[in-house]
Amino acid sequence: MKNVVKAASLAAITLAAVHANPAPLGKSILEPLGEPITSGSVLFNSRLRFEHADQESSDPSNAFTLRTRLGYQSGVYSGFSFLAEGEYNWALNHGNFTAYPTPGKTVIADGESLDLNRLFLKYQSQPFTVCVGRQDINLLNQRHVGTVAWRQNDQTFDAARFQYNEVPGLTLDYTYNWQVNRIFGSEATTGVLQRFHADNHFFNATYTGISKVTLSAYAYLLNFSNSPNLSNDTVGLFASGGIPMTSACSFKYHTEWSYQSDNSHTSGADLGEHYIHLRGSVTRDKYEAGIGFESLGGNGVTAYQTPLATLHLFNGWADKFLTTPASGLRDFYTFGTAPLCWGINTRLEVHHFTAEDASTVFGQEYGISLVKKFNDNLSTLVKASQYQGSSSAPVAIAANKTVFWVQLDYTF
Repeated sequence: MKNVVKAASLAAITLAAVHANPAPLGKSILEPLGEPITSGSVLFNSRLRFEHADQESSDPSNAFTLRTRLGYQSGVYSGFSFLAEGEYNWALNHGNFTAYPTPGKTVIADGESLDLNRLFLKYQSQPFTVCVGRQDINLLNQRHVGTVAWRQNDQTFDAARFQYNEVPGLTLDYTYNWQVNRIFGSEATTGVLQRFHADNHFFNATYTGISKVTLSAYAYLLNFSNSPNLSNDTVGLFASGGIPMTSACSFKYHTEWSYQSDNSHTSGADLGEHYIHLRGSVTRDKYEAGIGFESLGGNGVTAYQTPLATLHLFNGWADKFLTTPASGLRDFYTFGTAPLCWGINTRLEVHHFTAEDASTVFGQEYGISLVKKFNDNLSTLVKASQYQGSSSAPVAIAANKTVFWVQLDYTF
């Protein structure tokens, strides 16, 4: 299947080239290529970060890392463009933290790494877009598929992505993904930490033709040959938007439901679990306050999992629930954002975690972040989160955890 999709992708690009310029593939086509190359732009980002993480009954970690990306985005020629980008994450104090699961040590998953971050060829001509190669893929709110941009090493996808938007407001999106390059980077201790060997299919149909509403239906069919226990099939419905209340205030909402099942590639797992996410908030200018509820089903043996998600966006910043407990997870949360003095913006979050299929309380978490944007290129962040586990929770979940970050980010 993998070779068939690759061949089909190359054929689609070749046919698009002939359609875009039917002249012989010779001097007449090659002569104009200079302008798209010279009219492109250099991509640069550097992010300096200090992170402290301390989990109860484990040694604390302190990571001082510098992530640098350098790339080039070409101009467009007859609908074609390309992007190439390398990434190096330098662990300045390598011996003071572990980037990979290690008994007795708190993990900070920003290991030293030198990677080809992105390299893809893209063709775009209304109503089609085709992108083939190593690329970022963020679908909807990244609850199921995302780049994990919070970590120093991105999660990227070796994939062929096809998008079609002939009908106003409607986008049909299909991706075939044959490899996932994970956040642990090139120096990861095992192959499965470095990458998933995949036979994945992502389907999305998204409609934005109704004012202030986004509707979507999706199917994510995951098959990992080197991690079959994470393989699953998920189908779901997604809706988000805003409703004006007064001239100054509005109500924002998010609703999502999905169902996850075994896909016969796993070793007889009895999986059939639901996911529900409900969130509502009131906004006024730059202020926002809201509440939410998220539920990931579990039956005590298996549970709803999202191995390709940007997990740091969900269930607390301490990352205690990167894997859903076998008894499932319920997250009752509240949050607020507000501007402070000197152009500083703050966000507060409070979470209460319980099991899905039992009355067990897992714990609570409190988080705060402060962001200062100096200009379009430079910003800084201070962020902290504290998780307090319940004595009734399983040992790993009951362990308290404190995380703290200071970060400087520069992009042009």
